[in-house]
Amino acid sequence: MGWMSSRWTRGCSYIINITRGSRSRHAQYFENETFTALSGRKPSKQVEVKRIDDPDNEQRQLVLCRSAQRREKEQAILSKAEEHFLADGKALRKRIEAGRLKKSDVIERNIGALFKKHPRVARFYKAEHKNQTLYLHRNDEKLDASLSLCGDYVLKTDKTLEAETLWELYMTLLEAERGFRLLKGTLGLRPNFHRLEQRVDGHIFITWPTTSTAGSATALKPPATRANSAPCAACCVPTSSAPHVYRSPMDVKSQSANPARPTPNNNVSTPYLESTGNKPVALVKPN
Repeated sequence: MGWMSSRWTRGCSYIINITRGSRSRHAQYFENETFTALSGRKPSKQVEVKRIDDPDNEQRQLVLCRSAQRREKEQAILSKAEEHFLADGKALRKRIEAGRLKKSDVIERNIGALFKKHPRVARFYKAEHKNQTLYLHRNDEKLDASLSLCGDYVLKTDKTLEAETLWELYMTLLEAERGFRLLKGTLGLRPNFHRLEQRVDGHIFITWPTTSTAGSATALKPPATRANSAPCAACCVPTSSAPHVYRSPMDVKSQSANPARPTPNNNVSTPYLESTGNKPVALVKPN
């Protein structure tokens, strides 16, 4: 979110993450400031926060955040990236020493391709080609400085709330992301390839109640398992012409092109749904 310009937030309050590409700019504030640990969190998931004035704009606030869990994750990613970089560098050195690469311009292009492939850690290394071999020199000081910033991130806002409140408000983004995962996974509501309004409404209606009948235990299973264990239900969705009948979420795709039509005996005027565990049920018009 660091790319967001002022024209996107003009007239609105905001809390954005400006860490990308700017973490090193605020390194001095992480070293000099006293942080407050958030209460009720395990040591492995501890988060510390501190609110300061934005040095570039006195009307904005910065929330400096330190996450123990995020630090471990970023350090592990950096370590794994370095392993891959060194492995590819070793393979390139063997090719050079074996004489399979002889021309200097070809070797230089291969070195450039190596650094381009591993941008995360290439900035800590310098390559030297001499005496028909390849040397990779690491800048330990620069690497240690980067490792010290792992787990640190900066939030920017125009609000003047407490640092703990601002952090919790920003973390509500996780709830939105969780909602999208539920729509795509548990509910199977997305993707929705329909274009007509009545078909979109039918897709949503079929997805929601039939998934709800599966229960929380079924919802936690993988999609392939959930499809086999979901209760079988029959749904009638009225349209402008005649109701269309679907028996389960798995039937929607197969019947969407040519849905089965109910007989006059089981025609209904409103959507109606029943379920009896894993047994098929008959959908009839209430008397």
